[in-house]
Amino acid sequence: NLHSINVRAPRKILTAEVGHKKIKPKRIASMSRQLAVFVRAGVPIIQALEVIARESEDKDLRKVVEDVLVQLREGAKLSSAMERHPEAFSGLYVAAVSAADEKGFEHFVQAIGESDCSSSESCVRALANPYHHSDPRWFDVDLDCAKWPYFLRAYYAWKNHLPEP
Repeated sequence: NLHSINVRAPRKILTAEVGHKKIKPKRIASMSRQLAVFVRAGVPIIQALEVIARESEDKDLRKVVEDVLVQLREGAKLSSAMERHPEAFSGLYVAAVSAADEKGFEHFVQAIGESDCSSSESCVRALANPYHHSDPRWFDVDLDCAKWPYFLRAYYAWKNHLPEP
């Protein structure tokens, strides 16, 4: 005769085995609102997350944000850094951040592409480049077309205070 039995691990052991405590959605929503306010105000994402981590009363959320910061400083995209923390960020949340990661860059490249520039230098100086006014006078660009996509990624990251790709 076979009998089924139900085995349950104590909650603390289960948490220790999994390694992460689930972050409450209410905390993630609050952090997201704070991050949005900082970004709209022009604060670079890394600085915004540093403030959020420093002022967070939730030690588990603070640990997650601190790890996200480490990943960003090592060159990861925000969505990739968040994806490492399913205890905090759902797949839908990560997908939305990933789309935003690429959307800003996409608009930037589209604006440059729709301008009538004919060289790397004229594209960087073009009015279609939303960052042209902030380039230092000494900034000079003379690239062949093979290096252009890499330059655009790095330039966009520089201008948006993101980790360079």
